[in-house]
Amino acid sequence: MGSEALSNSATNRRLLAYLVQRSLPGADGPKEAEIAIEVFGRDASFTGGEDSVVRVSMRGLRQGARSCSTRVWRSSTPRA
Repeated sequence: MGSEALSNSATNRRLLAYLVQRSLPGADGPKEAEIAIEVFGRDASFTGGEDSVVRVSMRGLRQGARSCSTRVWRSSTPRA
């Protein structure tokens, strides 16, 4: 990954890899509980209302991706 915000976090790398895998043709989109169990090692009793790990991690991943895309856009925009 090109973004420092994304590549410096093992959590973001695991989450992104999992989401990419689950978005391939033929795969079902993951549910919050599936992400919690498969990426973050939570047990089968996980409930999103009591543990916000997935929502918080998704927010961080989105912010890192947004930051990366902004830097790429700025570096490719011609300057006068």
